[in-house]
Amino acid sequence: MIPTVNQPTLAPPAIGTSLIFGTSKGAVAINVNHIVRIAASSSYSRLFFVNGKTMVVSKVLKWFEQQLAPGSFLRIHRGHLVNIQCISYYCAQQGKLMLNNNEWVAISRRKREICSDIAFALKDYMLDRDYFSKAYKAKLASQCSPA
Repeated sequence: MIPTVNQPTLAPPAIGTSLIFGTSKGAVAINVNHIVRIAASSSYSRLFFVNGKTMVVSKVLKWFEQQLAPGSFLRIHRGHLVNIQCISYYCAQQGKLMLNNNEWVAISRRKREICSDIAFALKDYMLDRDYFSKAYKAKLASQCSPA
């Protein structure tokens, strides 16, 4: 019989605080609050951060869904997970979300009702923030109905 060797593994981080990835340069810990969205690309995922940087990791979106705290990220499409705290605007007419980094992300038809409910719950939070100027809010309102 061949004895099995147990490889040392890192203990998983507490759900919702940080994620640890192995890279060619070593292990990297990432605070999940710094992630705006995660986009799928085959067997890889691209993380978009609040500072504008991106990172590609060899994990699928399902892995992220299992690791992240429930209610912190929302799967709005087969290929996108969005940080709920980074949603700035919901456009019901076009079925899109605007994120803090001014990116628009499409919502799948099957997920629109869930996104609408969440946007309605976050409505006061999104509209009361000083993130947008009054002129920009008016422009957004003319293009879409606010959440």
